[in-house]
Amino acid sequence: MIKKKGSIAVVFFIVVICCGYIFGLLPIVMGSANDYAVHLELAEGEEFNPLNGIDISKNCEIYLWMSLDDQYAKNRLLNGKVFVCDDVKVLNSIKDNFNFISEGGDLATVNSRMYIYQNDKLIFSSSVVVEQGLFGLQSSQFGWVKNNKLLPLIKKFRRVYTPVVFL
Repeated sequence: MIKKKGSIAVVFFIVVICCGYIFGLLPIVMGSANDYAVHLELAEGEEFNPLNGIDISKNCEIYLWMSLDDQYAKNRLLNGKVFVCDDVKVLNSIKDNFNFISEGGDLATVNSRMYIYQNDKLIFSSSVVVEQGLFGLQSSQFGWVKNNKLLPLIKKFRRVYTPVVFL
């Protein structure tokens, strides 16, 4: 009887975990929703790269956390909740193309996040929009900016399947 109850509990746990992934509830993300970037005073139309002066080719990872709304959007680019890239070649291409032009406005409904870590230390975070035909950042530091050149590189991120992710 005890073996049967244990087996039922294990099967139930596996079903719950699988349903969590299917419905976009897993992995559970433990992280900050605060923006972290060098404060920039930008004029509208001014070009900038938030990663200037940072060597992201050494012990660096970029995480994308997609909100539930973005996971189910019809024009989504990625299928899943959390994605990571630690490939040095891709990271260098991202840094080289991480140029934005200040548009002087804000986009109020951005819920997904981008986190960049180096040596396990957060060096950049921002709200992010990743969908077919659009990649943009929203930050209290620099407002709304977009750069669609990054879309092919974002497709090279790999999905994270661990049940809990600490960002």
